[in-house]
Amino acid sequence: RHDGLASAGQLLLLLGSLFLARRPIQAAWSDLGARMQRRFLLLGLVGAALPLLVFPTERYDPLGHEASYFEVFSGQTTPSNEAGWHPYVTYPLLRWVYWGIGLLVGQDTGPLPLLLLNALFSGLSVALFAWFARVFTERDSIALAGGLLLLVSPNRLFWGAAIFHTSIPYALAMACLVLTML
Repeated sequence: RHDGLASAGQLLLLLGSLFLARRPIQAAWSDLGARMQRRFLLLGLVGAALPLLVFPTERYDPLGHEASYFEVFSGQTTPSNEAGWHPYVTYPLLRWVYWGIGLLVGQDTGPLPLLLLNALFSGLSVALFAWFARVFTERDSIALAGGLLLLVSPNRLFWGAAIFHTSIPYALAMACLVLTML
């Protein structure tokens, strides 16, 4: 139960921080201009779709860490680590988030909701990376080149089509990088 409280605290801190930073974020987004905003959104949408197209969800079979997350999502195990040691180390926050999503969408829906969530965060990471490159270099061409390179990165495509703990933390790390540059 302790990890559930810690996870809730982490999530509240993240959401509270984003709420407090909303005005500078909105101002920086507006400063990009409509053309770059559309390009970043397109990069993000394509970044979300590509992993699911390259690795079709009907062939998905959760193994290892993913199986642990899927067991929590589907209600087979508790999201709390009070049950003792698990053979795979997983992030408590993701365990609790996946458990909550399972309660919302139904624990018998299969892995599709989690695959879509991770694909969306993978696409978000592409858009955020391009935004970071734009803020860092102040050049649109570098931002787009960086976003395109990450878009087609085999590692991002592979992990974007999984429920492993890579897409969501990476997108959040990219958001932190963007925020530090605003």
